[in-house]
Amino acid sequence: MKSLLTKLNRQEEIIIFSLLGLILISSLILINSKLNSLKNDAFIDFQSSKAYFQNMQILLLREDQNKSYEQIDSQNLASTISSLARNKGLSIDRIQPVDDNSYIVTINNGEFVSLFGWMKDLDEQRSISVTKASIKRSTSNPSNKIRAQMVLSLTK
Repeated sequence: MKSLLTKLNRQEEIIIFSLLGLILISSLILINSKLNSLKNDAFIDFQSSKAYFQNMQILLLREDQNKSYEQIDSQNLASTISSLARNKGLSIDRIQPVDDNSYIVTINNGEFVSLFGWMKDLDEQRSISVTKASIKRSTSNPSNKIRAQMVLSLTK
């Protein structure tokens, strides 16, 4: 190779080194563009992963909040039943404990629609289900008023 370079005149050497320099620069430009493309793809993947991760954190936080909100022990079961009944406009006459996770609830002069919504909320929001129910039309005030006696139990 050294003998080949010594045989070349100055102009030929300049042309060869210029071509080698041009090949080197174009190779570096191609490598740089490929690396920039990979960097942009990685950045887009990172942004989508970050958004997915943030959404999962929000969902997990909401799930934890819902679980802590929905957890009811037998000590505050009666107060939960009463407060949800008040929210629906129902007046509970008596709450009598049956065992640790069950209560007999008596309601007089309540509206059926409110009673039904209350039972639905108990089941869906607080995992309290109706195990027995007796619902009758009120004899003292027959217009839309009912008397109900039911056994409510905490389902786990």
